[in-house]
Amino acid sequence: MTAIAFPARRLVTLAYHDVVFAGRTEDSGFRGPAAAPYKVERELFLRHLEAIASRTCRPATTAEVLTAAAGPDRPLLLTFDDGGTSAMMTAELLEQRGWRAHFFVPTDLIGTSGFVTRNDIAALADRGHIIGSHSCSHPPRMWTMSLEALVDEWRRSSDVLGMVVGRPVDVAAVPGGFYSSRVARAASQAGIRVLFTSEPVRRMASIDDCLVLGRFRMLRTTPADEAAALSTGRSGPAVRQWVEWQLKKAAKVVVGRAYERIGAALWARAERAEAARVTGRS
Repeated sequence: MTAIAFPARRLVTLAYHDVVFAGRTEDSGFRGPAAAPYKVERELFLRHLEAIASRTCRPATTAEVLTAAAGPDRPLLLTFDDGGTSAMMTAELLEQRGWRAHFFVPTDLIGTSGFVTRNDIAALADRGHIIGSHSCSHPPRMWTMSLEALVDEWRRSSDVLGMVVGRPVDVAAVPGGFYSSRVARAASQAGIRVLFTSEPVRRMASIDDCLVLGRFRMLRTTPADEAAALSTGRSGPAVRQWVEWQLKKAAKVVVGRAYERIGAALWARAERAEAARVTGRS
């Protein structure tokens, strides 16, 4: 294997999941309260795009960054996890601006209810978007898997996607934010050359033959001005996300398997409180 070469600079990656119509969070991607916080409503997403466009240049792709063709000193990348059917609408909204993004697909779910089909994936690739692996099974705690199982998840998913798009797939994103250096080493062994994590950092790192990139999360509640500020590398929002992420990562280790269940319960409570507040105000 040849070690990957990349520009010695930082970049910003914004991590989205599904873009959905108001009140239709169950239509695309994973369902339930644990997934709901990551689903941005379409109108808010359009405001995100408008705000980002007013602050920065056209988003780049990993191919452009690795060939130093992206232009700016701090390029912006857009990614969309989980392979929900909303990817098709999302791609159209991006293409209206001449933008392209990265779509990460858990291959065991291709063609199932709420997830993209093989034809969808091929169409996205043909239209210039980057298709990447999001593992096969979207395991709930990827960092606890054996090295052999990790390599299998990355290799099989990349092979499936490669057959769909007609060329090698060597870009991936870690599902669930459960990243460790072992996850990256397994990705490298499976032929992945660029691996996105959920670590909210701008720096690039290299593990074995794999370039590791952090991302800043975009939530259902993320204001457009915060998305725009992060897209330009503003330190304030970036530091806040980093602190929140460190606390969240520690909780994942301490709480273990109950983490997602507790998080979903807290989100549901917050949703009920917000609904009560709005009702009382109206």
